[in-house]
Amino acid sequence: MDVLLTPSRIRRLFLRTIDAMEKHPDDFVLHPGRDFTRHRRLPLKDLILLMMSMETSSIGGEIHRFFSLRYPKQPLASRPSPSAFIHQRAKLNDHFFLTLLNRFNERFPLSKTKFGLHLLACDGTDLNIPADEDPDTFISYNSKDGGYHQFHTVAFFDLLEKRYTDAVVQPRALMNENDACVTLVNRNPISGPCLFIADRGFDVFIPWRLSL
Repeated sequence: MDVLLTPSRIRRLFLRTIDAMEKHPDDFVLHPGRDFTRHRRLPLKDLILLMMSMETSSIGGEIHRFFSLRYPKQPLASRPSPSAFIHQRAKLNDHFFLTLLNRFNERFPLSKTKFGLHLLACDGTDLNIPADEDPDTFISYNSKDGGYHQFHTVAFFDLLEKRYTDAVVQPRALMNENDACVTLVNRNPISGPCLFIADRGFDVFIPWRLSL
């Protein structure tokens, strides 16, 4: 990474990315022209930072921790409630975090190559999520009744830049790593020659499925 890209500068550019998205939210909200147009206790920037800093506490506990650090002098009564958080979060569409990733990456051009090639590694992993009623995320136990819920994500990681360039998230019961990898190749934002690296789990990578 460029020596000029210090952690503090990267943080500033990340916050600027969020500021720019907050000014023009129509690309990633469910109701363009309406969502995030009015002043709320939980504006878009705070919503994004809260979601990205959440750990394992309850929603109320995470809100308390976040606002205590970000606005230590703010009265408790003026902080948003858990229901307000859920209401604001529901305004975001499925493309929100991908839009955030893409716009942040645009601030740091992907320029490093090896023998003229960008090196992109592809792999998948399971993500545990809270129990819900969605059968597409449900995975049953092998030894007893019951189960758990998961998403599966397949991501591209630039080995030379040491950062993610894209990802596809699928319900665990419907996961298809080959389809996800094809999607990632087809929408790869890097214009130069790329070498895609994947393990043997990606065994049905059919060239004519690619829109190259």
